[in-house]
Amino acid sequence: MLLPIATLKIHLPILLKSGLKKVFPFFCHNLVFRKHLAIIVITHKCNFKCMMCNSPSQISGVDSELTGDEWKTVISQLKELGIGDIHFTGGEPLLREDLSDLIRYAADLKFSVGVTTNGSLLTEPRLEKMISSGLSSVAVSLDAEGKDYENIRGNTDSWMNKTSYK
Repeated sequence: MLLPIATLKIHLPILLKSGLKKVFPFFCHNLVFRKHLAIIVITHKCNFKCMMCNSPSQISGVDSELTGDEWKTVISQLKELGIGDIHFTGGEPLLREDLSDLIRYAADLKFSVGVTTNGSLLTEPRLEKMISSGLSSVAVSLDAEGKDYENIRGNTDSWMNKTSYK
């Protein structure tokens, strides 16, 4: 089994509601929680070494990942659960050669699909391919600028050094 879906389906709404009930007891009896978003860590691989990252590949050298077909199974399961939005993150999701295929698969299932990237591998042709595959949104992580950015991201050859953003 790839996901403990039954457990998540049962317990997550209860945990969310019970936590809010402690803070807002006067209106929580009217709250109904519906799940809509799945944030998927599509890869643990990354081309940066960010100071805040807890990616297993950076901690322990983990390199085994789900295949594209295995991710498609997970995406199908999420659709069965009623999820409507998928957001791919990582690691650096653009390191996956099959990212556009997974975006297309999810978009064909009527998901709204987003990606969070460090931006270093984001080129205009790559972005155009992802958009034509069904990508709805892109988030680029920007924590600072110049040397501060390099220190946070652990990469002196970052895309920020190659742009006019400086």
